[in-house]
Amino acid sequence: MVLRKPYAFLIKHFKLIHIIILFCISIALFNLNDISTLFRTLQRTSTYVYAGADIYVNHGIYVFLIIALVLSTIVYYLFKIKKKPNKLYLFLLIYLIATICCYAYIFRTLKIVMDTALSSDTIILIKDLTLLLSLPGYVFVLICLIRGIGFNIKKFNFSKDLDDLQISDKDREEFEFTLGQNIYKYMRTLRRSIREFKYYILENKFAISLTTIVVVIILGVVGFNYYKNYIRGLQETESAIVDNITYTVLDSYVTKYDFNGDRIKEGYKYVVVNLSLYNSSLKAKTLNLRKIVLANGKLIYRTTNFVNNKFYDLGKPYIEKQVLPAGSKSEATVAFEVPEKLNDAYTLKVQYSLSGMFNNVSLDYKNFMVNVKSIDKDENVVNHNLNENIIVNPVDKNYLKFNIKSYLIKDSYSSKYVKCKSVNTCYLLSNVISSNSNNSMFSNKTMIILDYDAFIDNEANYYSNLRTVNNIFGNYMTIVYKIGNKIKSEKAIMLDSNDIDNKLFISVDRDVTSADEIYLQFDFRNDRHIVNLK
Repeated sequence: MVLRKPYAFLIKHFKLIHIIILFCISIALFNLNDISTLFRTLQRTSTYVYAGADIYVNHGIYVFLIIALVLSTIVYYLFKIKKKPNKLYLFLLIYLIATICCYAYIFRTLKIVMDTALSSDTIILIKDLTLLLSLPGYVFVLICLIRGIGFNIKKFNFSKDLDDLQISDKDREEFEFTLGQNIYKYMRTLRRSIREFKYYILENKFAISLTTIVVVIILGVVGFNYYKNYIRGLQETESAIVDNITYTVLDSYVTKYDFNGDRIKEGYKYVVVNLSLYNSSLKAKTLNLRKIVLANGKLIYRTTNFVNNKFYDLGKPYIEKQVLPAGSKSEATVAFEVPEKLNDAYTLKVQYSLSGMFNNVSLDYKNFMVNVKSIDKDENVVNHNLNENIIVNPVDKNYLKFNIKSYLIKDSYSSKYVKCKSVNTCYLLSNVISSNSNNSMFSNKTMIILDYDAFIDNEANYYSNLRTVNNIFGNYMTIVYKIGNKIKSEKAIMLDSNDIDNKLFISVDRDVTSADEIYLQFDFRNDRHIVNLK
């Protein structure tokens, strides 16, 4: 088969080839900028609203990149034949191949996110990847522009590069190409090419070494970033998105006791994780607690719902099937029951997908490092008298100040107050609070009526969970009284008194009227405050 050498044709269209390469790379850069903008928006707003994978990465992009790759390969070979510097086009080839591979990864990621959640580490990775691809792309665009218009920077004139290629009759001469015969000639050519490649490496050792170092640094930065944000667990203050819910671990605690300081279960302790939850979707969502687990080495522990309401002072417990409204941000705690002797090295894992095929299926988790704080201390007992300020602040997140001023023991209490519908329309109303809910003359119940002052911090966990002093005292107060040598105690049962300010009404056994000593006992986790009434 007789062919004609194409070198003359390529030299003649040297500028046009570079203009085409310039156009193809420019299209890819514009597209990379759109992808980068998308992922910057996703990182900033935590939203997944986008046009779809095919809009950002379609077949047209690959066509342009392949055209640029083919033309760059041709120019590289032409410069090699003409014994002209060709390192630039070698780097261009490497860049285009890397860009095609990265586009394939980006497309795969965007296709996945249409069905599953996109985590924050993937957002960061692709955002950084588009930046690393764009920077050398702009350099190649500038070079192709200069070559396309025929401008030589070194000589500061036009067409010098083109003239140096020197079209000759040899560039148009015919040659015979025989396929399938004289294999030894091709092997000889191959061996010669290998030798020339070795000589090329030795002659350009410095440039190749420098390029290798730059590539290693770039890959190292990308690899470290990938490891930091994807492979290793996130730190407690970092966020990840699963199923359009942004998770952030705020605080983590380990304890054997409930908010009253009572041992929950012998042989076990509890890890309580306080989460910030942001629902970025357009519809209300609930947490799938089965997808939230606590890992200790290879051991996995699931959430323990039945004890979650025993840690009011550590945060607001998440109630199963609790709704997270669209676009809302809230905080919630989840609790895990673990053996008491287990070491405190935990990882919170939130499942975001399944991977594998057939029977080889594995769970994919987003990991959070959980640095638990042990809050168990020796009990501190403090005694108080009436009219003495009591200040408590369990785990430094529950500031409460109160003062028991006086008390009464009565079966009923009547108060009168005025309620106005308008400036000129007011009514005198009365409110009767009774210990006898059954209206029985022989009721064994009476009331302790407390006058108090109290201040609760609006930022306290007590406030977010219990809201009123009435509810706080109902959870933390016990009535203790002594009759002779016998000591009795009752958990405070608060009677409704919403319309009466600064008074608490506590239902107690009538035996309290015969008591020689009466105390109010407040149990705040590690602190016990005892107020002497009588």
